Amino acid sequence: MGGVRLNEAMSLSPHSARPTDLSAADRAEFAALVRKGGEVKAEGLEDRIDRAASLVLLRHDGQLIGIAAVKNPYQSYRAKIARKSGIELPSDRFPFELGWVFVDEAFRGRHLSRNLVACALDFIDDVGIFATSRADNANMHRTMNHFGFEAQGRDFHSDGGDYQLRLFVRAQG
Repeated sequence: MGGVRLNEAMSLSPHSARPTDLSAADRAEFAALVRKGGEVKAEGLEDRIDRAASLVLLRHDGQLIGIAAVKNPYQSYRAKIARKSGIELPSDRFPFELGWVFVDEAFRGRHLSRNLVACALDFIDDVGIFATSRADNANMHRTMNHFGFEAQGRDFHSDGGDYQLRLFVRAQG
């Protein structure tokens, strides 16, 4: 993998599908890459994957190297993010969450997160969406800004580790 040229890697195209349209093996591989990112609670992950609106997969030579999702967040999770960030996230304005954006380390630095996020956003057309990112992840912040997301509210402590999260929102239309 380390020998992949930049132009070859940048031409990789992700595809999105509803979780029910993917095989159990594809969903398990997706979950494994989410876990590899190390920033998500493992408990209940498969259920959260199954209830997502869309999963985005990026493969190179058959290997899953990047993922993203348009998630249907639980109301309790939405309320927790709103409380911690100080920003309201009403489901009628922000029905979805962009999440689980992850690129395997061997493929980073090639703007593949942009390909993943573009594919995810194509699935939802032009509705409001929110996302969280580690407060120290400047590369992801640039990707979010590129797609019209804006940082909102205050940074807050993650339940998944000893780091801060930042809320990003992209309003409809």
